[in-house]
Amino acid sequence: MKKSLFFIFLIFLSVAIFSQGITYKGNLKIEPPDVEGEKEAKSPNLTGFEFESFASGGKFKMVYLTDFGFFKNGDYMLGDANAKVVYFVFPGTKSYWEMNLDDYAKFGQETQKLVKLTYSNQNVSVSLLPPKVINGYPCTGKRVKISYDMESSTLGIKNRTHKEETTDYYSTTKYDVLALFGGYNWHSEGVKTGDPIFDKQISEKIGFLGFPIQIISENYSNGKYEGKTILTTRDVSVSKVSPAVFILPSGYTKEESGIWSTINRALTSENSSEESTEASKEENKDGESAEENKENENKEDNSIQNKGKKIFKKIIKKVTK
Repeated sequence: MKKSLFFIFLIFLSVAIFSQGITYKGNLKIEPPDVEGEKEAKSPNLTGFEFESFASGGKFKMVYLTDFGFFKNGDYMLGDANAKVVYFVFPGTKSYWEMNLDDYAKFGQETQKLVKLTYSNQNVSVSLLPPKVINGYPCTGKRVKISYDMESSTLGIKNRTHKEETTDYYSTTKYDVLALFGGYNWHSEGVKTGDPIFDKQISEKIGFLGFPIQIISENYSNGKYEGKTILTTRDVSVSKVSPAVFILPSGYTKEESGIWSTINRALTSENSSEESTEASKEENKDGESAEENKENENKEDNSIQNKGKKIFKKIIKKVTK
């Protein structure tokens, strides 16, 4: 009887310490368009990376197994869908960046305002693809085609672009992605354009996708091929995952000057300056002549250009630091 109780205790302890989760490996491959005479960039690597991921109860961890952009082999990302927070962790320097998902969404909206981005002629279509076996996993497929026009005004220069994107999703319903990943899309399976209304329409039309095994996306800009990205998953295993996997290490220093904070602070300070300028313009509007109006328009263009330059300088300074 005592022996039975002892084994029951061990089972209870293992369930308490290790929750059901999923682990998998994979790689992201970025294929740029072939440009005659263009030399391949050697550093930093932006052609793709290998990764290993863990997920359980809405918590997520992705470890870079190769260098990619700012990230080095061994750097990783921690995410919590319930707390709506992401950490980028750098063991080499024992530091991390923190990013609130809601704030990140606001950052995207502020960026859209900064470049005066507008969307029009949005279209989305979804069709079924034949079943396919990828890395030993039987998958169902969906092809999503989107197109839209995007007009921006950056540094005083207006630009109109027609965008087209075709994405093939191959996924399996073998794993409960909602229970494992929570409400946030950690596996980059969503199509995003930057227009909240259109993005919601796209998501509703795509519907449930399951756990993605392969995602192939091709992009075109004004009819010109802009390259392809291929995300492939392998070595998927449903197993117990220790909660410790998702805990931010103690003794690490929070870097307020991380790239996201740098951009966000730059946008905040420049937008505050812009609001002050706009208020001043409104006060003096009634007494201005046509010539003064023209002069102020030129000043506004210069202000936009200076604002963009300041932001880009701050970003470049951080990147090259």
